[in-house]
Amino acid sequence: MKSLKDISAKEIMNKDFESASPEDKLTKIKSKMERNKFREIPLVEDNEFKGIISYREINKNLQKDPTNIKAKKMAHQPPQVTKNDNMIELAGLMRDSGKETLVHLQGNRLIGVISKKDLIEPVKNSLKEFHNLRVKDMMNKEVERIKETEKHGKAKKLMEDKNLSRVPVVDKKDRIMGIITTMDLIRTMVPKEQMRKGDKKGNKESMNNIPAREIMDTNMTLLKGGELPIAKAVKKMKQQGTQELIVIDKEEKPVGVLTSDDLIDYMATFKESEELMVNLVGIEQEGQKELIYEKVEQALKGKISKILNRPRELKIHVKEFQKNGRNKRYSVNLSLYSELGTTIIQKEGWKLLDVMDKVIDSLKQKLTTQKQKRRDRIREQWKKGTYSG
Repeated sequence: MKSLKDISAKEIMNKDFESASPEDKLTKIKSKMERNKFREIPLVEDNEFKGIISYREINKNLQKDPTNIKAKKMAHQPPQVTKNDNMIELAGLMRDSGKETLVHLQGNRLIGVISKKDLIEPVKNSLKEFHNLRVKDMMNKEVERIKETEKHGKAKKLMEDKNLSRVPVVDKKDRIMGIITTMDLIRTMVPKEQMRKGDKKGNKESMNNIPAREIMDTNMTLLKGGELPIAKAVKKMKQQGTQELIVIDKEEKPVGVLTSDDLIDYMATFKESEELMVNLVGIEQEGQKELIYEKVEQALKGKISKILNRPRELKIHVKEFQKNGRNKRYSVNLSLYSELGTTIIQKEGWKLLDVMDKVIDSLKQKLTTQKQKRRDRIREQWKKGTYSG
């Protein structure tokens, strides 16, 4: 069974990529993205690589004057890789850079690109690091959703506030209906040249009032229950042509989401390190940071150290999202990567340290449950003679 370390950039990079000219206008780039479902497109001129333009640049500038803005004005330089970089290194580079495409260059010539889809492709072949992991071990169980009758503006705000690239759409009984991605939002935006003079405000307001059911994509990868092995889940996503899998219950209500980002984040945690990496974002005050680090350290040295052999990475994202007079309300999202997969905890409250206590208590309980289920699964595999380590 292959490991992430055994697979190089050379093996997974796409050499038959589609490109655009740096002289192309944003409207032309937008059409190409929609037609091919691209999130980023490399710009090439006279066989020289000029950069990459992404949906983010399109989204930010579409309401200006896309008939006069050339792609090269909005281009960024993506991370470069060598053909021998392994998948752990590639995943770390993609995650840490925040970019969606990696490039391999020879001089100024673009040889190949690696997208998120390319990076997760080998996972369908049962890689060692994903062996015995199920969808439920890695999915996010705190599923943000939007009702089919709610508007474009609310979906856009939710995705921006929660830093989401996709959100499920449900009916009044909370049953899955579709999904809205950032690309769906771009498709509904009205380019400036299509507006009548003096009508920009009216068009914008009208756009914000489009109901979610008219924006959503019904092409989804759905799964009842989370028992499917990760390798088979990636195969299922590829067959459906999506980068996310939505787990539903018997009543077709969404109970979990697994995305390509989750898989890539998990790959990146296998970078060799003697110490657990703790990434804390969203806190500016040094005093608060120190107190949170102390709580985390105590928890890791306590009961959690008896549950896990070696946790690899801990990410904590704190956000202030509401105020009541002088009080601030906090949202804490914690993701722990370990041999049990990805453990995600989300809590909210008015006092940050109290919220952190709740997060840590929930983490201990969830890890205990995950470990017992993993033992039960391995025991069952031993009985059937299917366990392979």
